[in-house]
Amino acid sequence: MRRADRPEDVGVSSNAIFDFLREVEESGAENHGLIVVRHGKIAFEGYRYPYSASTPHTMFSVTKSLVSTAVGFAVDEGLLSLDTRIEPYFSEYFHVKSKRWNRVTVEALLTMRSGKAFTFLQDMTADYAKIFMMSPFRANNNFLYSNNDAYMLSALLQKITGQSVVDYLTPRLFEPLGIEKPFWETNAFGICIGGTGCYLTVRDMAKIGCCYLNGGKYEGKQVIPAFWTEEVKKHRTDTMEKGAGYGYYFWLRKDCFMMDGMMGQFCMIFPEKDAVVAMTNCSESERFLLNVFYKHYPSLFDPAEDMLTEYMKNRGEKAIASARSEEEKNIEGAVYRIKGPALRIAKLTGYPISVIPHALNATVARRPESSMDRVRFSFDKEGLTLSWQEGEDAVVCRCGMNGEALLSEIALAGYPYTLWSYAYWDKKKLCVIIKPLNTLATQRFIFSFTPKGMKMEVKSKPDFGKFCSENAVAGGAVPDIPYVAPLLCKNIEQLAGLFDMPVLFTKE
Repeated sequence: MRRADRPEDVGVSSNAIFDFLREVEESGAENHGLIVVRHGKIAFEGYRYPYSASTPHTMFSVTKSLVSTAVGFAVDEGLLSLDTRIEPYFSEYFHVKSKRWNRVTVEALLTMRSGKAFTFLQDMTADYAKIFMMSPFRANNNFLYSNNDAYMLSALLQKITGQSVVDYLTPRLFEPLGIEKPFWETNAFGICIGGTGCYLTVRDMAKIGCCYLNGGKYEGKQVIPAFWTEEVKKHRTDTMEKGAGYGYYFWLRKDCFMMDGMMGQFCMIFPEKDAVVAMTNCSESERFLLNVFYKHYPSLFDPAEDMLTEYMKNRGEKAIASARSEEEKNIEGAVYRIKGPALRIAKLTGYPISVIPHALNATVARRPESSMDRVRFSFDKEGLTLSWQEGEDAVVCRCGMNGEALLSEIALAGYPYTLWSYAYWDKKKLCVIIKPLNTLATQRFIFSFTPKGMKMEVKSKPDFGKFCSENAVAGGAVPDIPYVAPLLCKNIEQLAGLFDMPVLFTKE
């Protein structure tokens, strides 16, 4: 995509972008990347350090829109139709016989109207197809947002095409758009998780959005079937969200149809403005981000004086440097073993103490089975090498201590992560900040040492308590009753706060 010299050259307001980014940051949320495309040119592209244009980022439910795109290709190729029934393709699973299976079609899944029960508290590592086939039918076939519906389409496409969804889409969508084949989470059966799990850059999202904006064409070449770019944005069903409709895994909001992922992953397509806005964020509340965006939206395409340039120069997280501590000699090479109540809570709940925050571990198909253990510290002139064991995975993380962060490549439970890390001393406490860049997370570890052990405090972003509270009603844990729901959500948030208790280690 070509670039405009200034946002104003294609009718985009630098001030509106500035106001949006500033308000997001001042709230404590993070915008990791933002691209605004108008009239075929990139009006603005900016990233919050250490994120960059080349950083793959978790997409959460933006993944559903990619599954929808795969269905569009399959329909165009005559491999299935919107009326294709699901039950015959999964006859190997036990399921209750019912005439209502006749209504469980590809289109029913695309509109979240399968009629099957679902909760977001479901174990993400389980066999989704088995759960879907065995789950009871609800009283009606009204809209119910469900990862299982999207998973079943991914599994169906794999049965029909003989390829995973990511492999099926690669020559049809990703390669024609110049997108490197993305990492896409698979479960134990080798099936791409349909409701979440794909990792893309903001540029990748913007390219796909522009392709939909232009009737499926990209740089003059037809990529996505033209009819599908019209079908996905038709209002198919009402939702539980006021003012929002739903198409085929695309949300329909003011002036746009959009790909929408949890915690603020958006690709917004504005046909009347000939524009696409793609962004990645970290916020427990995507509703807050949408409210902030639409607050400034009226002026986004109304250019005014530029206040954005200077702001972008100083945007992002800066690594902190400090004087080195004599304490480094006392902990160099020592091995610290985990113990105490925090470990027992982790074992009881199935949420290990990890470099990946609980709010993210709750959304992945595979996560480490054991908590961080055998923690070691090794110091050199450049900084700290922090190493530990998580289940079967040995993790080595390099942390800069001279005012510059360092990068490390690790794998956990089969997933690759790029860690951006730095460390510094705050009196006698060692502070370590780790960002797994291809997620949206930040872990802030604070270590306090004694001759016999250490205490580790963890501050996670996104916060697990807020995450649980924010999704309690949609996940079915709390009934949607005025005045009652907020009180119960607050209790859930406080209960989830137990996961944040200090973690104790003994020194071998």
